[in-house]
Parts: sequence; structure tokens; C-alpha cells
Amino acid sequence: MADILLPANFGLDILQCRVHGNVTLLLADDVTMAASSVILSLNSPVLRNLFAETGATTLDFRACSGAAVQCFVRALYYGSIGLDTVLFREINKMAHHYEVGWLVKRCHGYFNTLIADMDTQDYDNVFYVVEEARFQSDTMGDSLVVERVVKRIKSSGAAGFVEKYLVDYTELERSQVDIALEIAGDNSCLIVKIVIANLLNKSMEIDAVTKYILTQIDLMDCLKKNKALFDDLFDLLFEKAQNVPVQDLKLFLKLYRKTYEDFNTEGEDKGSKDIAIDECKSSAVTITLLAPVDTNIRPRDTNEETEKRLQASSLNGSLPSICGSDGSSKNPQIGVRIKII
Repeated sequence: MADILLPANFGLDILQCRVHGNVTLLLADDVTMAASSVILSLNSPVLRNLFAETGATTLDFRACSGAAVQCFVRALYYGSIGLDTVLFREINKMAHHYEVGWLVKRCHGYFNTLIADMDTQDYDNVFYVVEEARFQSDTMGDSLVVERVVKRIKSSGAAGFVEKYLVDYTELERSQVDIALEIAGDNSCLIVKIVIANLLNKSMEIDAVTKYILTQIDLMDCLKKNKALFDDLFDLLFEKAQNVPVQDLKLFLKLYRKTYEDFNTEGEDKGSKDIAIDECKSSAVTITLLAPVDTNIRPRDTNEETEKRLQASSLNGSLPSICGSDGSSKNPQIGVRIKII
């Protein structure tokens, strides 16, 4: 057997032959198929070991569609295959599972062609390629295929696809969200716009996917590129503060504070963003905005000194935008006091 060069054409005429078909394949819908253990073994070391160790005469393929299994087996007999997008996933999965080396390579080449020929303006086409790449990464451990797909989409502009793909991201799996974030790349403002749209269309609750996205994107990049958009995001998050668990509120405050601290570190904004969180297990929340801000406030001012120089106003849980209609900042520095009581 080792001297046979694969793939080889053993002849489709002996498929389903009563003489050579010593193994019964169980297909979906109660269909059966006869095949030769020798031909199957020549193509697949997994099946060769199975037959040698167990003497199995029946193989259960009912987890796959009958059409895909028949195409797979015919390929092992004929040494060639015509792949298409309908059966590709199942055939690729069987090729990897049964370690049919030559067929794995054919599937790899076929998918590379799909990536290269992808019409990035056709959402359905891009969606298919992205989902296949994600499936291969999740089930076959091929993370490089995702990198190739992401690179291809980004080279032609990805905003349109990402917007549509994430339109209702609460219904997506984590790996789907991850690949969308990879495609978006440094377009943090695009993701923030999508998050805002999602929050506006939902109830007052903030879902787990939104929190995950907020921890994955570069919020400081959004702040630098579009401060008004950044403020809109946190205005909305703080508006919902009365309806979220304390730990969620603390997460938003942590993100807000860290973003401004990092921003200040880069020297682009020397204002003091003083956010104080009183540790307490109660869920009652009071949010107060200290405004307007004296531009002479120094970062080292204590809370007491700052409060003396600011006019405090209670906002009943909402934090209005501090940007003008033209997007310019009216108050480039703000002080926020959060008290959990």
C-alpha cells in the first residue's frame, strides 16, 4: 500500500460493488452505501487503523449530509473532486477528520481561491467566506485562515460589512464578534457607533456582548478621533446606570477613567477627570456632574479644592454631553463624582 501514489483513480465502477464492498456506510435518511475497506484505508490512515484494530464493517456517517458523504467517498475512489460552496464545509471537515492528506490540500487550495476572488462589496459572499474561516479556526484550529480573510477584507474596505454583520451582535457567538473586531481594526469609531445604535434599540439593560466589546476596542483612539462620539457613548451608558448591577457601573467608570488617564498621559488633554467610587455593596447609585469647569484646575487639585471651584448639579442618573453642536468641546475638562450608597 505504501507504494501507491495518492490521489489515485481506483475506478468508480467498483464503488457499491458487492464483491469489493465489504464495509457498509450508514448515511442520513436510512441510506446505506457499500465501500471497500482497502480503498478507504489507502486514503485515510485513521480508517486504516480503525479497520486494523477493530475489524469494523460498518461506519456511521449520519452526522453529515448524504450528498456530502457520497461526494467524499467518490473522491477517495476517483482521486479527484469538484468542490463547491454547498458541500465544501462538510467535505473539508471529513478530509481533516479522516486525515485524507491530498484532499485536505485540495480544500485548502479551493478556499484560498475563494478568499482571493471574494467580492468585498457583496455582503453574502463576504459573509460566507468569513463564516467558513471562523468554522475552520474553531473546529480545525487553523487560526491563520482567519488572518488571511481579515487581511483580504481590510484591503478593500470593511466598514459596510462590519456594520451589517454586527447589526444585532447580541445574537452572535464570541468568535463572530472577535472576527468582526479584527476586520474593523483601528476603526474604533465605527464600533462605538454600532454599540450606541444597539444600546438605543434595546431596553435599559446592558448585555454581556456590549460589555465585552467595550473592553476589547481602543476607546482612547475613539476619544482622539471623535470626542463627541466618545461622550455620546458614555452619556448613554451612564444614563442606563440606574438599571445595571454595581459591578457593571464600576466597569464603565473604570473604562472612562482609564481612557482619560491614558489620554492625559499622552499630553493631549491636561484636564482632571476625577471619578470617585465609594466602595459599597448597595446597588443604589447617584451620579453628579461637577460643571462648568474652570480651565485653571490643576490635575493635582484635591476633590475638596475642586468642588470649591465648581458648580455642582445633580443629573438624576444621566450625564449630558459636554460637546457643542459643532463637535467642539465646551468644557474640555470635567469632574464626575459617582457615589454608590
